[in-house]
Amino acid sequence: MCLSATTGFAQGRNFAGTWVHDDEKTRVANGITGTPMGGVAFSANGEASQSGAPPMVVVVDGSSITIGVRKYQAGGTTTFELRGDTYKTKAEWKDDKLVIEETIATPNGPIVNTLSWYIEAAHLVRETPSPNRPQKVLKAYYTRVKAATDR
Repeated sequence: MCLSATTGFAQGRNFAGTWVHDDEKTRVANGITGTPMGGVAFSANGEASQSGAPPMVVVVDGSSITIGVRKYQAGGTTTFELRGDTYKTKAEWKDDKLVIEETIATPNGPIVNTLSWYIEAAHLVRETPSPNRPQKVLKAYYTRVKAATDR
């Protein structure tokens, strides 16, 4: 794939659609065996949520991508508030991965996280560094929900 000066979200893979968290594939990918993770799964926002979380909708247009409730601008910065902290995000395509760098302004200083989203076979995958072991990457897998008109 060639990279160009264009910053739109039209490049890369098309993540648009409705996705559901794949608990089993996520547990296997992260080396978790036995019982499900205490009923906890990863939500669309990268936070822990109860297993069986509602579907996540991804909307892609020429200049932005919305994943769940968060909207990211191509090549730009987006700022939002969550639980009293200010998040500043920058999103860009790196080959077929959407890479989002989040800087969270907290009373104890900034925290920087990097999230990567990409398509792997029939799954949308989110990679995040482990909060306890930054050298370990956690993966969350999502399966596209077929619309009633899909055959």
